[in-house]
Amino acid sequence: MEENTVVVDGLPETANEAEIRDFFNAALFTILELDPVEEEGAHALDALPVTSCTRVPGARFATLYLRLPAAVSLAKLLNGVEFQGVALQLQTTGPKAADSLDMEKLDTIDPVQLLGLQAKSSTKVGARKATWCEGGSVETELRARPLSHYEVLQVLRNAGPAELRGAFLKQCRASHDKSSNAIPLHQLQTAFKTLSDPSARSSYDHGAPQFLLDALQAYHMKDLRPAIFLLRHLKKMKEGLIKRVAMAERHGEAFLAITKKLRAQSRGADVLVVASQKGLPSEVWIAGNRGQAEEVQLLLRHAADEVDGRRAPPDGVVLHVPPALQSKIPDGEERTQLCACIQAETGSTVTFCEERMVVRGGNVPRAVAMLQNPILFRGTVRAFDGTELDGWAYSLMAEQNSAPDALLCPEREPDREECEGLLRRVCGLTLLSLMDMADKVLDGLLEGQVRVSLTVIRILVSDVVHHEVAQLDLALRAKFVSGLVRLWIAFKLQRRLGKFAMNPILRVLWHVPNVIGATQMMVVPAITEQLQAVVHDGWTPWAEVLPAISGHLWRILETSAAVASLQPDASWAQQPAVALFMLPYLCSHAFHIAAAGVQRKVANVMAQNQWFAQYAAAMGQQAPTMPAPGPLPAGPVSPPPPQKPAKAATKAMPKDGTAVPVPPPFPGPPPAMGLAQAAGKNLKQLQKSPVILKAVEQGSISESLMLAQLFSEQNLASGAVFAVSAAQLLRLLDAERAAFGEVLVHLRNALKLLKPGLLQMPGLVDSIAAYQPLRDIVKSARTNDLLLTEVCGYLLSQHHQAAPFPPEQVRILDQLSSTKRSWTLEEIEDKACFHQAMRGVKRELGPLWLEALLLQSKSWQWTGGRNWVRKPSNDPAVALAEELCNVPMQNRGLIPTRLPKIALLMRVVGASEELACLPGLYAITGNHDGRPVYQRFVPAQEQAVRIYWWQEDSTWWIGPEVGGDLVWASNRSSGSVAPRRNWNWEANAPLAQNSVIKAFHVEASTEAKPPPVVRPAPEREGANARTKKILLVKDPHASGKVAKQGSKQEQDLHTAGAGHVSGEKAQSPKRQRVAEASDPKRAKHLKDGAEQLKNWLASFDGSGSFLNMYLKALSSNFDDLCQVRAAFNNIPNAPPLKRIDPAFFTVIGVEKTGHKLTFAKKIAELQAS
Repeated sequence: MEENTVVVDGLPETANEAEIRDFFNAALFTILELDPVEEEGAHALDALPVTSCTRVPGARFATLYLRLPAAVSLAKLLNGVEFQGVALQLQTTGPKAADSLDMEKLDTIDPVQLLGLQAKSSTKVGARKATWCEGGSVETELRARPLSHYEVLQVLRNAGPAELRGAFLKQCRASHDKSSNAIPLHQLQTAFKTLSDPSARSSYDHGAPQFLLDALQAYHMKDLRPAIFLLRHLKKMKEGLIKRVAMAERHGEAFLAITKKLRAQSRGADVLVVASQKGLPSEVWIAGNRGQAEEVQLLLRHAADEVDGRRAPPDGVVLHVPPALQSKIPDGEERTQLCACIQAETGSTVTFCEERMVVRGGNVPRAVAMLQNPILFRGTVRAFDGTELDGWAYSLMAEQNSAPDALLCPEREPDREECEGLLRRVCGLTLLSLMDMADKVLDGLLEGQVRVSLTVIRILVSDVVHHEVAQLDLALRAKFVSGLVRLWIAFKLQRRLGKFAMNPILRVLWHVPNVIGATQMMVVPAITEQLQAVVHDGWTPWAEVLPAISGHLWRILETSAAVASLQPDASWAQQPAVALFMLPYLCSHAFHIAAAGVQRKVANVMAQNQWFAQYAAAMGQQAPTMPAPGPLPAGPVSPPPPQKPAKAATKAMPKDGTAVPVPPPFPGPPPAMGLAQAAGKNLKQLQKSPVILKAVEQGSISESLMLAQLFSEQNLASGAVFAVSAAQLLRLLDAERAAFGEVLVHLRNALKLLKPGLLQMPGLVDSIAAYQPLRDIVKSARTNDLLLTEVCGYLLSQHHQAAPFPPEQVRILDQLSSTKRSWTLEEIEDKACFHQAMRGVKRELGPLWLEALLLQSKSWQWTGGRNWVRKPSNDPAVALAEELCNVPMQNRGLIPTRLPKIALLMRVVGASEELACLPGLYAITGNHDGRPVYQRFVPAQEQAVRIYWWQEDSTWWIGPEVGGDLVWASNRSSGSVAPRRNWNWEANAPLAQNSVIKAFHVEASTEAKPPPVVRPAPEREGANARTKKILLVKDPHASGKVAKQGSKQEQDLHTAGAGHVSGEKAQSPKRQRVAEASDPKRAKHLKDGAEQLKNWLASFDGSGSFLNMYLKALSSNFDDLCQVRAAFNNIPNAPPLKRIDPAFFTVIGVEKTGHKLTFAKKIAELQAS
């Protein structure tokens, strides 16, 4: 083999000589971290390391001709490199040996020549780009390189004075042996003298010779980075502008990870991290001036502090463990398992450094809580800004930054110092006692001035606070205990009360609401009558109220105490705190109850009724004003909201209500709320008196929405009242013709306006689920086009089951038409009048009978004016298919009248708003260039989406038209159907580069076959087939979906929600279950399988939490453990969660990562058995 040649074996047949030569030139420049040569013409080849390449046609090998032996040496590192998907094998010859270098000549020799290289200057590339293409051999110099002072004395780079002296004496004794390997004495003396002087040693360490020797040593160990670094900074090395900074070995990995960051933040300095290996020190080389070097050293110190846990990272915290608990820090396998569990559940990484634990990324508070559990939440948490918090304070801060979380709250009992510190942090006062701060925090929670936190609640029910409360007198003790009960009821807490659970006052008050609910009709009139006689205008203090009602309160407390098996104290009924807790359940419809006392909601009901009678008799005349209630006390703490005062209050009414004076002229309309309260006595009053309709028309929208609250406060809530008042509300809002977008700026304003009225109507629950329809409307693009009528009508129609009146007539309306989608009220009335039951309802409800019925219909909804429209059909299979396709919520349910045969499900993960039109169900509508054309049909929108194949470029395209200029994605595939994955976004979709398209094909046959029996999936079964099998076993009855009868493929499709929608429906789920139960063998199999599933879940943990949470869902969707095994994917070396089909977790409803890991482990054990 000729010198300076390399034989390359294993080349593909399609590669030519020019491609091979250019590939190896680029690879060699990449090794040296140099830019490619920029010269053009004949001089370009002269600057390249590989000058030419020869290859026999058809052969698998070629010969590379390199310019210099140094290039041959570097080419060794390319052995095994991949070229066009094939690994190449290189065979080289070593260059000849060169003469050794003398130690004294190091300072006079050019550094590049010392490395066996020669710098080539170029006006374009610049002197910095030193090329190794001309010069001697590097390996030759390695075989005869000079020794450094450290190698002469045979000591490490960090050796101290004592080590240097001992090594010098040892080497001196060896030099007297006159052996061939002995080092001359004068060389030993020079080395010892230089290294013993700190100034001379520093100059020697930062001199060019030592840097070059280290680079040669690194090159000998296959590390080219130091040599390349010196080639880039030859001038700075000669000028002494390259500095060494020693580092600990444990910092090497962290420093390597932030090298790019150091270069970016050091204003031009270059950095190289040299790892410790075979005599080379662990240090960082910095090329730059003094200021740049100091800045890099500062960044290195910060990085080292983060690694050692002395400084918190920007995306995490440092947890310090006190010395007394350091023995509880997990170690070995336990530490590994803890880190893996934290990584799986929170996404955070944990690094242990002595008594410190560094947490980075993910859900940091949850990860800190998991680390605090073994050390009893006594660790100190240090944030990036230097703030240090104990375990309780950090839990409080984490809950305030996100939401109350039971997993963040410490479970152990706090000591007195921790209680005082946390309460002081919440209330911000330092001079109060522990009990004063606890009382202030509890009042703040009830009044909404303090944000709810489970950590704070844990402090309030701690043993320390309980001890302080036990020392108080009865009045203060009753105030605090009743406040705890109100807090638990208001926020529906599921937390332990600690020792407070044994407090007799708390146990009795806990049963008071149930006792009042059972005896309300007997107690309410008596207490209301007593309060009417005692309470005057304005707020009446408790000292005047309690003597009149204490007897009634005592009877309720006595009954509650009997339920709790306790003996009550008669003095409890005399406490204002107890009365403050009980009266809202008794007379909140007529009185305001607060800490200051009691006040009437209407100052004089009799006078108002007489005034209303006068106004109703003379409609159209100017009306007097309503009296306004007295001022509210500062910060009322009663559960029901205070009544909104009237619009004007210019003249008070007489207290006795006997003679009403002639009202003075009133320039404006009468207050709607007062009229509504006076007129809304019963359903007949609501029908016959047009004054209420007139009054509310003249009021504002918010007053109209408060109409239902009046009925609730006066105990007039019923299905008929709800239906008629809601229909009146819709008719009034329709008269306003106000656009939803004009009145409501965003969701918060919408809730603020609509919540008070809607949630007071019977059956509407105060929960997030009640707001979901409104959230969907606000998020949709039609927000500004909707009228208030449509919004309110849609919300009311979503809660038709809330008012059970009258069910038979509502069902008749639902069955009137099954084809027409839109009707006017007149058309429905003509059809409804043929039914005898409808005529009775019309007589009972009056003119609004039809609107009241339609409001509760499951099939119709209000669209404004006199028109009602049929709700879109919610096909269960299509709904599940939309869920699988990731269709946006506002687009779901939009189904065309006739749905063709579905052939494709398109899913887009991470789609932006501009690409929300892509996911959905597609059907084949034609052919183009011999391939099918797919068009999206669900959800139905104006924007057309098609998938087609273009023969000219052999590519599948997604766009609105076949062959159009606008396209969203493409796939260079020549398959006969649309490809499933590997779609590429085009320039027309710039915001979609992080989104992923997946297409799932639907194969359906026309043969009718019995439903297939699910068996364990084979080892190499595809993910799509496994998903179908998982979803196939889903119980249609449990999920409320209708299964279709058809072939095996159709059965899989319909269960997955993407099947052929047309066709005959199978027998009902109930009838199917009866048929199964009639077979004794099948019934026994189902019973045994249910027992297997129950025992399997019970083996997960000792507490039975998995059994309680997932038994119902698992039994409803799977018959036995054999079907559960079908969820296992036999993927070698895959993570645990990747080996379980995701559809399994969706069907069972598993959301927590920890629970998913447990299921994955148990299913893997099933598969192994």
